[in-house]
Amino acid sequence: MTFKPWQKLWIKTAILALLTLATIFMINQVFPSLFGRFFGAFYAIFIPFSIALFIVYLVAPLNQFLIKLKLTNKTVRSLVIVLFLLVVIGIFVVTAGDVIYTQALLFIENDWPAILAALQALIDDNSGLSDVYDFVMPYLDFESISNVTFDIYGAVISLSNIVIATVLTPVFLFFLLRDGSKIRHAIIKVLPEKTETDADQLTRRADTVIKQYFNGRFTSIAIMIVVFNIIFFIMGFGARSILFGFLLGVLDIIPYIGPVIGTLLPMLYTLADDTIVFGDFAPLAVLIVVFVVNFLQNNLLQPYIMGRETKMHPLLVLSSLLFFGYLFGVVGIILAIPLTGTIRSAVEYYHEKNRKHPPQSNPKEAVKQK
Repeated sequence: MTFKPWQKLWIKTAILALLTLATIFMINQVFPSLFGRFFGAFYAIFIPFSIALFIVYLVAPLNQFLIKLKLTNKTVRSLVIVLFLLVVIGIFVVTAGDVIYTQALLFIENDWPAILAALQALIDDNSGLSDVYDFVMPYLDFESISNVTFDIYGAVISLSNIVIATVLTPVFLFFLLRDGSKIRHAIIKVLPEKTETDADQLTRRADTVIKQYFNGRFTSIAIMIVVFNIIFFIMGFGARSILFGFLLGVLDIIPYIGPVIGTLLPMLYTLADDTIVFGDFAPLAVLIVVFVVNFLQNNLLQPYIMGRETKMHPLLVLSSLLFFGYLFGVVGIILAIPLTGTIRSAVEYYHEKNRKHPPQSNPKEAVKQK
């Protein structure tokens, strides 16, 4: 049986990947602490680098605007962008961030006990739900889970890692803004000469996919925050509109799963507040409103601002979220869609290349056919 060149390449790649995974597994069995230290060091660099890369794509329009203002010096332009972002983040933390934090505390201290009491009353009126309530209640008590949550958080993210990420992110951001193109060309030059053209095309496609995704996602999040704030305020949520609108907008960065999580809190809140519009049907009203807004966003807004490159089947989206989330945690969940889009773009590139320049048949086979 004769394999085509691209088939041989995939077979070799698969064998190499399997051998690599087997080697890693064996080393991990012999030296279990080695990989723990390695991944700890890896995450210490990967997380701030990923955040910086994410911000680079978000500020791309600002970078182009400064270029139009004849600010051509990359060092000065990068420094201006970093300082501008630090000022914006500081203003947000002092103003909107403080309001959101205050509303979150009030929700936990005042609203949550009322929600639990409303759930208890609902269960008393519907005895068939008592078993479900008894099972779920231990997970809904903030006092009982506070210590566990703190321990998990302290074990996963130490104070030193937070400080390192906080310090390194602006540094990485500055150098990525200033030397991003140089870094890309330097990486390409290291590769074999015959692969430079392919590497250049793949990095350009990846840049397009990631830029469209993050710029589109940031725009979508901003629009969703404003829309949900207005809708919740009209429905009578009052100051809690800011908290719930912010959560629904930010959690939209996690496709499908984020909106579901973000919908639960305002739905539960309606059980403890009789002033919400629609009365007893307020939870259903919240569910319908969130569904309609997300439907319009997914079918009208996102295709327009994000393009075809990031349009994927829901099964592929959920699979990528689970895979990259398991590998890289929260950062992996955020990067799952652009990473999967980049991989798909690379596969499409090689398919296009093979169609334009099909691999030549084996000379021996050509002689036999003659």
